[in-house]
Amino acid sequence: MKKSMGKVRLGHRIVRTLFVSGAVALLVFLGFHVGCVAVNTIAGTTVLDPVGIPLLASTAVGFAGFGIEWSKDIEEQEKEK
Repeated sequence: MKKSMGKVRLGHRIVRTLFVSGAVALLVFLGFHVGCVAVNTIAGTTVLDPVGIPLLASTAVGFAGFGIEWSKDIEEQEKEK
């Protein structure tokens, strides 16, 4: 019974991690996209790529969030031992 509980906790952690990282990355993408479009509108020409920069930032934030969530879970597992 202990092994099945571990699998359930692992699945829960994976889903929570993907959801939190994805949500934060989406918000960062939208924020950077709006910012790049605003800069381009003010400049009157394409100064910043409105897709590339937000993709880079959201990917970095997504992976960072993934790492933070997993490090929290690793700390929790070490405390249980």
